[in-house]
Amino acid sequence: MEKLTVKLKGFVMAMKLDPDNDLHIQIADTATPYRQAQIIVEIPPGGAYCDARTKMMELFRADGGMTLSRGRAYLFSVPPQVDATGYLFLDSHHGTSCTRSGGRGIRNGRQTSPVKGTWEIHPVIQLRDAN
Repeated sequence: MEKLTVKLKGFVMAMKLDPDNDLHIQIADTATPYRQAQIIVEIPPGGAYCDARTKMMELFRADGGMTLSRGRAYLFSVPPQVDATGYLFLDSHHGTSCTRSGGRGIRNGRQTSPVKGTWEIHPVIQLRDAN
């Protein structure tokens, strides 16, 4: 079980709805370029995460997002800056792919993923607009 709580400030570059209904979100240090190193944070469904999911969907709609479909990536045109608080999680399921990204990440048409490593913040327990 995850025990270490961390807080991360960064820009939301992309998101998608995973098959397990987690919101898969990629965060980077700056709003551009897309190809910079990114980390994955995930917000699962459930009452404990409702405020964080609601905030993320508000940011999605404010950027022009209409419908978030399972497995279909959404790239933010104006990446919002957020503070994400949650538990540090080693997603070891992806550690066997022999890639720096663990075989994960929204590539945005590139051959390699901007996601670096298999550490995530999962679950996110609080998400705030940092502006």
